[in-house]
Amino acid sequence: MGECVGVSDGNTLKVMHNGKAEKIRLNAVDAPEKAQPFGQQSTT
Repeated sequence: MGECVGVSDGNTLKVMHNGKAEKIRLNAVDAPEKAQPFGQQSTT
């Protein structure tokens, strides 16, 4: 189990695991990238 410490975009986030931030990509989640329409909204 870990704590979310950041959201890169709608399907990529960073979770603390053993004292280190690990990048996690969610499978089968279609979310816009930052440069696409609604990309900034997908990070919140």
